[in-house]
Amino acid sequence: MYKRKAFWITSIFGITTIINIATQLIIARFFGVSGSLDAFLLAVTLPTIFMTTMYASVNDMFLPIYTKALQSKAKTAARIAGSWCKQLSLMGSILTVIMVAAPWIVLLLLFGNDGVRGTQHLRIMAPTFLLGLLNAQLMSMAYAKKHFLLPPLLQLVGAGVNAAVVVFFGTSMGIYALSVGFLLNYTVQFILLLPYAQFDLSAPRVETNNLYKSWLPLIGAYILLRSDTWLLRFSSTGLGEGAVSTVNYGARIMSLSAGIITSGIKVLLFPLLSEAAAKKNTVRFNALVVKGQIAAVVLGAIAVIFILLVARPLVETFLVAGAFSSENGRAVLNLLPWFVPAALGWALFEVAAAPFLALGRQKIVASVTGLSFVGSVVSTFILKPQLGILSAPIAVGLLVGVNTLVLGSIWYLFRQQLLKPKKS
Repeated sequence: MYKRKAFWITSIFGITTIINIATQLIIARFFGVSGSLDAFLLAVTLPTIFMTTMYASVNDMFLPIYTKALQSKAKTAARIAGSWCKQLSLMGSILTVIMVAAPWIVLLLLFGNDGVRGTQHLRIMAPTFLLGLLNAQLMSMAYAKKHFLLPPLLQLVGAGVNAAVVVFFGTSMGIYALSVGFLLNYTVQFILLLPYAQFDLSAPRVETNNLYKSWLPLIGAYILLRSDTWLLRFSSTGLGEGAVSTVNYGARIMSLSAGIITSGIKVLLFPLLSEAAAKKNTVRFNALVVKGQIAAVVLGAIAVIFILLVARPLVETFLVAGAFSSENGRAVLNLLPWFVPAALGWALFEVAAAPFLALGRQKIVASVTGLSFVGSVVSTFILKPQLGILSAPIAVGLLVGVNTLVLGSIWYLFRQQLLKPKKS
């Protein structure tokens, strides 16, 4: 049964990835490699990091608690869900107000003067900070009830909405069609998820201190991991107009290994690991980890090799058109081999981190990711003056590649100790 669901989930993610690729092709034809696209990419960095962080961390933190509650009493689960909803809504509302009121300050801190050009884009996308948090919880509730196909399907719908906005309004709205499409993507997902909201909002907040004590290290870990997006943009600022765009196209191509292959594995693996952990079934837990990681390594490596083999004809056939020139295509292709370590890291990291997160060992993930982040930032400052645009894929490769290797090694060296219950 689960193999069939894994197939359908992977297929849905594959279709979503194809839609995202088509969207990128349309963006390339409309905006090419340009300063206006650079401005949007810098502005969308923080919302992108926030969305991926919240979707992952809310799921990883809330899902084990909610799954355990469902197994005992539905009313208890509804109380926990209601408490989380109120806290997430407050956090999302505060962030939305900040992004509407002072987006230029945020962008200045992230990217310096180059980032301020994206002020209006960030203001448009501000509501996604609230929507993203609520969507993350609602999708996690769907996973807990084994509705594994629902979240990927909604992400597919959202990607289609985003693509439609770019196609039909790219000419009339210009570059702002991208920020509007980003917002509508999450808005549509929220509307479609509302029927599945089962909260007891009258219940008082529960386990607030314990929640933040456990969740904040996890958020920190995921923010650091998703900082690959920030590293890509930061490493390519100050290198002339279009540098940010060029790096983004290269990263999009090489990250397909994660989108096509391993996303489906992670979506199915984590809920099953959480369930095995809740039942203290260590034999099943170990078996799931081994199967998931082997599948991710094999399929991820095959995907990366395939992408490298077909990249040139694909870029020359589909990407080079309109505002995207042959020279732009050559610049992107020259970057791809440098993205191989990053591509493997993107494909494997979430599967490598899954057993730690399912066991509530968030601090290990946070610590390893923090050290990797420091190393990647230092490498950016050292390599950027000498290597220019190549420092971007190198820094990201250090972040996600080293992260994956270290977490995998820790698990296989210390898995017996990690499987023991934590001391209270």
